[in-house]
Amino acid sequence: MIFNKQLTENITLLYGELNNWKYDENDVQYPIMYYLVFKFYSYEYEGYFSHKRLQDDDSEPVSLSGNTELFDSFNKKLEDGDFLEEIKQACADIWEDEKDID
Repeated sequence: MIFNKQLTENITLLYGELNNWKYDENDVQYPIMYYLVFKFYSYEYEGYFSHKRLQDDDSEPVSLSGNTELFDSFNKKLEDGDFLEEIKQACADIWEDEKDID
């Protein structure tokens, strides 16, 4: 899902998708992991976010990759939850979109 949503002056959420999901005992699908791409200044960073962690108000990614320039600064912003609500909303939008497809 393309977002191109400005989160802060220097951070843009570019893209996201459901990365992993499972089915419960009633055969109901539920999300496990989301993949999000951000632009921080002129660098792109890819992160994997756990649905469970986000529910617990933890925006630290399970995995983060991208250019080493400014990597630590961007990761710190994620860990500090500077835009937790925006990430949670993006993941909720992705999930709603995925549920509509199935």
